Amino acid sequence: MGPIKLGTHISDYKTEFTGLDSTRVDCYEYKYDGGGPAYEYRYKGRLLFALMPAMDSDSIIAIMVIDKDFKMKNGIHPGSTVAQLKEKNGKINIRMDYLTGGEFMPDSINGTNYIFDTPDDSLVAAYPDIDKPGIIKRTDVKCNWIEIKSYNKTQ
Repeated sequence: MGPIKLGTHISDYKTEFTGLDSTRVDCYEYKYDGGGPAYEYRYKGRLLFALMPAMDSDSIIAIMVIDKDFKMKNGIHPGSTVAQLKEKNGKINIRMDYLTGGEFMPDSINGTNYIFDTPDDSLVAAYPDIDKPGIIKRTDVKCNWIEIKSYNKTQ
């Protein structure tokens, strides 16, 4: 399967996605608010990735990388821990998603967010000020998926 590009249409990939099972799910499953769908893709039952189209369109606005075998050029992958993210990226910021829950680490250089679908009782960070990044308290938490929102050649 070749690269999936943001801004292209899901329907453009019918040939490339042959052999994958697709399931329509609510976009809220991937921390998007808006009521539209997301599309999950599996191979032999194994969840690989999900595509987030723009509302009322099949134009791809985000790619959710879920399978741990997909790796960024720096070796980071879904399932990488906060400690591994710190090791590869140096200083990191963890933020709370107050709208849909969970936490994320933005990476503006690579156009990605590392998503931590953490319940309130096991957060990565403490948030004394909602306008600032959290204070990291747990480095063993694994990111659940990587959200790609813009293209960068380092990915």
